[in-house]
Amino acid sequence: MLVEHLSRGNGLLKRRAVTATRLVHVGKEANELDEIQAGLIHDAGEVFNEHLAEGVWFSAVVPVLQRMNRAALRTHLSGTRISRLRAGTLDPGRKAQASLTRVAGDFALEKRRESGVVPSADPIDCCAAYLETVAR
Repeated sequence: MLVEHLSRGNGLLKRRAVTATRLVHVGKEANELDEIQAGLIHDAGEVFNEHLAEGVWFSAVVPVLQRMNRAALRTHLSGTRISRLRAGTLDPGRKAQASLTRVAGDFALEKRRESGVVPSADPIDCCAAYLETVAR
């Protein structure tokens, strides 16, 4: 089947560079793994639970927020909270943290697209990948 597909297409696909940005601990429902393999469950996200490491928000998201300009953060944070964020002392609640993660993810996604990279859809992965490129 592979040969048939290649003969109808434009040839082999080029290799794509992949960079690991973080480790994710995944919990699983062992009883449902057989159902996934049998095709009864189509979305593995229904079975697997992602467990974020304790400091992921501070190591991946906060540095991206710190690179954003004040005007972009102004709609989400007060001036005092922006200053605390830049100093690394802001510890927002769960709801604000989720909102700021999306904001940082959108910023990182746009920066990755500008550099010609197809970014991950996950905001934390986008932030981690963006920080990798900035560090180079």
